[in-house]
Amino acid sequence: MNTPKPAGELRRNTELVNLLKSAVHNSGVMEGMVPGALMQVIGAGAWTAFVPGPGESPKHYDHTPEGYAAFVMTDEPWGLGISLDRMKELVREDVNALAEHVDMTPARAVGTNQHSEDDGNTNTLRTNDRAYALRRLQADKPYLYARVLAGELSPHAAMVVAGFRHRTVCMRVDDMSLLAGTLRENLDDTQLHELVQRLSCEGE
Repeated sequence: MNTPKPAGELRRNTELVNLLKSAVHNSGVMEGMVPGALMQVIGAGAWTAFVPGPGESPKHYDHTPEGYAAFVMTDEPWGLGISLDRMKELVREDVNALAEHVDMTPARAVGTNQHSEDDGNTNTLRTNDRAYALRRLQADKPYLYARVLAGELSPHAAMVVAGFRHRTVCMRVDDMSLLAGTLRENLDDTQLHELVQRLSCEGE
């Protein structure tokens, strides 16, 4: 159930959303306003409740990645009427806006792993971490930054390829068959041999 917004907040949300709509759908100078307008809309949560047009009832979206995606892709006047990839293109030159957009995009659309049980602090850390990764890649590994923008790599994967982060693997430890299979998939013969030796030595 959607809680009615105070009139002042609803009016502000509507102004922010309308500014973003104008920037998105007008080429030239207005397109350059998209990153700033998007950050205002996301920061204020304006996309979750606004008035689509004169005489219209307020439009509500859940404050979730799925709700954000619906807002972006739903036709005007109830949404922006563009694809998530198009929004990425419009904000690609602004690292902060790009990070905000990527973080608000559903996991299945960007190849990331977002857990519904995460609290606000975890989401904030994820946003900051992703923004840092994008800035680092843009400054030091522009070819990997380009692959992130193209959707070929996630920011984390690109940081691993660049050597800025260590590669990690999530493994179950309550099923030895699955654990062994995961190790075989992720380690080469030399690494597996070294692991066996170390386990044998440490067990003596």
